[in-house]
Amino acid sequence: MKNKKRAFARNFGIIALAAVMVFSIVSCAMLEGFALMSDGQDEQDTGLTDEEKLLVGMWRSNTGHLYTFNEDRTGTVRLSGSNADNSFTWTIFFGSLSMTIDGSPMYASYTLNGDELSWRNMEDNVEIRTTRELPGLAFTHARNGCAVSLGTETGKVIVIPATCPQGHPVTAIVAPVFSDNTYRYEGGFAGTAITSITVPGSITTIGAYVFSDCENLDSVILENGVTTIGENAFNSSHFRSITIPASVTSIGRYAFSRSYGLTSLTIPASVTSIGDSAFTHNSISSITFLGAIPAAAFHTTAFGNSMVEGYTGDLREKYLAGGPGTYTRSGSTWTKQ
Repeated sequence: MKNKKRAFARNFGIIALAAVMVFSIVSCAMLEGFALMSDGQDEQDTGLTDEEKLLVGMWRSNTGHLYTFNEDRTGTVRLSGSNADNSFTWTIFFGSLSMTIDGSPMYASYTLNGDELSWRNMEDNVEIRTTRELPGLAFTHARNGCAVSLGTETGKVIVIPATCPQGHPVTAIVAPVFSDNTYRYEGGFAGTAITSITVPGSITTIGAYVFSDCENLDSVILENGVTTIGENAFNSSHFRSITIPASVTSIGRYAFSRSYGLTSLTIPASVTSIGDSAFTHNSISSITFLGAIPAAAFHTTAFGNSMVEGYTGDLREKYLAGGPGTYTRSGSTWTKQ
């Protein structure tokens, strides 16, 4: 009997020790797996959810405060009548809008309906109602009219009015300035995310660089009254079509260079001058000249004179020999239709 008890105790001890070892191994594996999982989650950047993406932008509250939600989950709020912004971080957490302003967390239930966003602070039950800030234009007034530029970069489809809200005629577009510090354009429309632009005839000159580097620009409407398309005006803007009005008389150097989306174009009879490299580096395969352009005013490199300069064929030579009409390209050879 005693031998049986000793055997049972010995066997139980072995079983218990094995169980402890198995539990330890499994526990270590679980802990290691948990640690690896945690490390992986910490390092993974999941980005914004689809719902969070809808919050990105500028929102004006019913009290006049301006909230800006950025794509990196940071934001700013400007109180009405103030020139300073307060910073915050934000995220959507279990269906709630979580904001941390100056180190103080705030949790709010929220509703998002199109361009209307409202949230109710869970702590003091205060409701804030906001509407999405609509695309804005900024006006700079002068004695004989005003100039316009993009006020906020939330705008995609831009229609410049012929008169500003104060009733003054809009006669110019603010010239952009390239900043060496930020490597971005400041002022004007250059380098912005606009997709469509309509320019009224009250603006006679499309100045230098005003729509350059607008890579999302798809539609360009110039109303009758515009006379000059300045140098680099649409350089590196990838729109697919443009109608040059019959009021335009001159097209500046590099005006449509690198407008890769452009495949066809009509030059009205009013145009009497085309500048250096105006149409280099593009995909134009059909172009119609409605009038006669003097050879002296049709720059020899308007369509480039080498592959390095974006040569698009012998169009200038063919036009000067054949006159007005429609010309199409095959390779680098143009043929009058």
